[in-house]
Amino acid sequence: MKKLALAALITASPLSPLFAAANHYGISYDNTTNSPGISQAGSFVSHAVSLNAKQQSVVIHRLDAAFIKVYFDHVNLPAGWQLVVRSTDGKERYTYGISRQAAGVSDDFTFDPGIGQNGQSSFAAMSISGDSATVELIPPASAESEKAQPQVEMSHILEGYPEAVIEQLKGSDLLDMGGGDDIQSICSTDNKQRPACYTGTAFTRSKAVGRMILGGGGSCTAWRIGAGDKVMSNNHCASSNAAVTGSEIWFDYEHSACSGSTTKLVKKVSGRAMLKTSAALDYVLFTVNNASTISDYGFLSIDPRMPVNAEQIYIPQHPGGRLKELAINSTSDTGGKCKVFNSQVGEDFTYHCDTEPGSSGSPVLASNSNKVIGLHHLGGCPNSAVRISRVWQEIGSFFNNQAP
Repeated sequence: MKKLALAALITASPLSPLFAAANHYGISYDNTTNSPGISQAGSFVSHAVSLNAKQQSVVIHRLDAAFIKVYFDHVNLPAGWQLVVRSTDGKERYTYGISRQAAGVSDDFTFDPGIGQNGQSSFAAMSISGDSATVELIPPASAESEKAQPQVEMSHILEGYPEAVIEQLKGSDLLDMGGGDDIQSICSTDNKQRPACYTGTAFTRSKAVGRMILGGGGSCTAWRIGAGDKVMSNNHCASSNAAVTGSEIWFDYEHSACSGSTTKLVKKVSGRAMLKTSAALDYVLFTVNNASTISDYGFLSIDPRMPVNAEQIYIPQHPGGRLKELAINSTSDTGGKCKVFNSQVGEDFTYHCDTEPGSSGSPVLASNSNKVIGLHHLGGCPNSAVRISRVWQEIGSFFNNQAP
């Protein structure tokens, strides 16, 4: 399904409420429970704002927030008017409006029909990293702007939990709103480390792995499969097209060095359309918008074969929704490296690589080829991945049956 054109951001009648606790525009911001294995990275917060020709801007500030994602209940932009959502330092800026779309310039956004958004007069801007976001209406350079009646209505934002808070609550159930048992996913000692602590192919391959922020603030892991616009994660993270179009995928969400607090500049894209999913095999394959902007992060290739007992593996991931880490070392395996524990447990294989809620959807790569042989989806020590060979049987046609 193609994302609805921003040219549709014109006068629209308010929707009748269709969802429990929906507001006047038919949108519900109830914080819902996630599936087990999904970490919570943020939550909806009431923040009512109306913008119009007289009140054209507002600064939204939430103390210590990791990010702010602005949800629009109703947008009416007369010709020439633009709606801007930006960071205070200008590093992130998203502009919406008929004139930009007509000119072939359309910035990214998300919309989640699951909460009542229609992708036309109601949608969400891409998130702004940090604790402040500016929302403003920009009038056209014409005297006609005085007669125009733009209208923008907001009632909620999605506020991201600070990284420090997520780190402090590691190992607790407070950020695992699905009730998954994350403690059982750390096998003995937690051996995960930042990507910057490694060099070589494992570090390079990990660039193709991103943090997936779901529409309601849940967090999983997703990764580019092949050189095009396709991305993979778990079905229990996104099982519908609405979940895909309501999600963002962040690349380079990681520390810049092996120590210290400096992080990289994140690049964000939105989900475009679900291609294929399976609850039984717990995968979802979907496309993203503006794929060319993330081409520098590379992609992962797959090796659709059976894993081999005791072969060495590694897992790039966003555990707990935190900055990216790599599970390469393991105090539970001989030689101190992650290895396949049992090569066939139903459709899965198992290992003692450390994972957490939020790691759901991570690729499991074979160290000898640096290709994906599994899709992590379950904790329990040993933890489990569905074999990519089984997934490939269902998605091969999307790649002309040529493994990327």
